[in-house]
Amino acid sequence: MRDELTTSGLRERDPGAYRQRAFELSVAGYFADPRQARDLTPFRVVGRTQQSVWDSLADFDLTRKGMLESVQVPTLIIHGRQDPIPLESSRAAAAALDARLVILEDCGHVPYVEQPTHLFDAIEEFLSTSD
Repeated sequence: MRDELTTSGLRERDPGAYRQRAFELSVAGYFADPRQARDLTPFRVVGRTQQSVWDSLADFDLTRKGMLESVQVPTLIIHGRQDPIPLESSRAAAAALDARLVILEDCGHVPYVEQPTHLFDAIEEFLSTSD
């Protein structure tokens, strides 16, 4: 799709549309179906800011024994089956938090775009049954 965009001539004909499409392609890998990465509001992650956040965490380890287990509130974790972030990370967090884990099928990292009905149903069900 990137090659197709590069050779399309869109950059010269309509620079704004080219930038929009380039953004969509940059986030398409987070979707179960990359074709759903259309008509999104572009955002930027500034490299310096991202690095600054990582640097500020230093050697902090949220998975250190007792860190997550000390959280004593009802917790819901929602993970898309096709999310590029490994499902095991959500399984481990849910186990440590004694949390409810909902796995959404045909969904990547953006459930509010890909599976909004299932996402909001899971949230509403959780809120209606949590103490």
